[in-house]
Amino acid sequence: YSVTHKADGQRKLLVFHTTGIWLVMSPYSLNRISKKIIPTLTGTILDGEYIPINKRLEGAPKTNIWYLAFDCLAWNNDNSIQKQRHGNRMNHAQVVTDLFKSNLLYINTKNFIISWWLSI
Repeated sequence: YSVTHKADGQRKLLVFHTTGIWLVMSPYSLNRISKKIIPTLTGTILDGEYIPINKRLEGAPKTNIWYLAFDCLAWNNDNSIQKQRHGNRMNHAQVVTDLFKSNLLYINTKNFIISWWLSI
């Protein structure tokens, strides 16, 4: 098992699409946050938390959109990544944070504690 701190945000998908970059929360919330198309990330979907400005602690990013990724659901139009271990999926999420730089959107990956003794 792995656990992470729950930030005071809203769960949303971050979708890199041929029409731009979207924040999606089902069933009806679709917000295109940028028309920018990044060919190396198109078809990539991250699962995470959008942290509104009024919920951020001191020292948090000042960008309009701060996104904390906690999983990668698709990589370049391939959802078979979901069959991989969580650590591998988080490595892909980290690649997104390394590739994507913007004054509008700041992406971080969340840190996890892995616990082999934790049981539910």
